[in-house]
Amino acid sequence: MAARGRTVLLGGAAAAVATAALLAGAGPASAYTVWMQTDGSANGKYGTGCTYTIKAHGSDVTPITVSDDAKVIDVKTPNAAGDVEVEWKPATKGPHVLRAQQPGRPAATLARTVGTGLNLGSSCPVVD
Repeated sequence: MAARGRTVLLGGAAAAVATAALLAGAGPASAYTVWMQTDGSANGKYGTGCTYTIKAHGSDVTPITVSDDAKVIDVKTPNAAGDVEVEWKPATKGPHVLRAQQPGRPAATLARTVGTGLNLGSSCPVVD
């Protein structure tokens, strides 16, 4: 199974903005971070046919919509801590914009480039 191994923290700017908003007294509605776990690729690349876990954190238990470009991957209701996990399996090479959003709140986005993945079952190296 892919999506196990090292954790890559992405969206640090979104986390910093959310933290700054909380410290500025903007309240919990502004708290929003997104990060992703990968299968442990040594070079940090993402590949077609490989499975990754997107983790999103919302401000409450309002459903979070996670999408890849304009295509919805999943809509999930967060747990009591405000967290959801969604599997992402990119089908096409090139630039992708991952987006997580709760209704009425700003979206968190991540831009990633996807290469050709070679799914070997227990690992999924990216060959370009």
